[in-house]
Amino acid sequence: MKNLNRRKFLFSAISSPFVAGGYACGIERNWLRTKDVVVNRNGTRIAHFTDTHHQGNKRLFRKVIERIHAARCAFAVFTGDLIDSHDERYLEEALELISSIDIPVFGVPGNHDMMDVGSTRRYKEAFQSTGGDWIYDEAVNFAGFDLYGTTTQQVPVRRMRGQNKALLLTHYPATCDNESESVFDLILAGHSHGGQIRMPVLGPLILPYGVGAYDKGLFDTALGKLHVSSGVGYFLIPARFMCPPELCVVTV
Repeated sequence: MKNLNRRKFLFSAISSPFVAGGYACGIERNWLRTKDVVVNRNGTRIAHFTDTHHQGNKRLFRKVIERIHAARCAFAVFTGDLIDSHDERYLEEALELISSIDIPVFGVPGNHDMMDVGSTRRYKEAFQSTGGDWIYDEAVNFAGFDLYGTTTQQVPVRRMRGQNKALLLTHYPATCDNESESVFDLILAGHSHGGQIRMPVLGPLILPYGVGAYDKGLFDTALGKLHVSSGVGYFLIPARFMCPPELCVVTV
């Protein structure tokens, strides 16, 4: 029924620019979906969320957390842009919400995250309070996985050889266009917002730098399978169209 209602809204929105504006700003940007991504059917379930761009919408953020808890994943990963601007109030709220997640959360920074020493320490404390970590150009081991985190578009460290599955967490999908000796079981990224505003046939109208050819979804790259999430929040325009916020449940 929800999918039918969403299709009706989309049909009406495409038919009228006035309806489209109201739908994109008032409905779809808060219409969180849970997306299943299967890389290995017999694998481990991981929750992936990204680009919350928190600006005070606690209701949407809490909905993401509720979905994470309901998905019963082994752990969660976050691939950058926790906040939208360097507003202390929103950073404090976002870190408190991260701390409330009841499974380990591993995260990497995006281009909007605060990177000074004091802020980095606070991010790290919040993520570590869940049993996870805030990863800066390094690798950590957890539950049979080697989790590699990068703060840039470069692969920071060479993959360790062993039986663990290797996951690369990056904010920027175009990281996969860079040469590396490492090949990963899966790369998870955000940053693109899926275009945020997408049109039939045309696809995403605007994409930021660092996305390359990977706007959203699953791709084969030289570094391994890449999944790009369209994220949770928005940037610049308080709207989403044909690109709802999402929590991804990845089986790898």
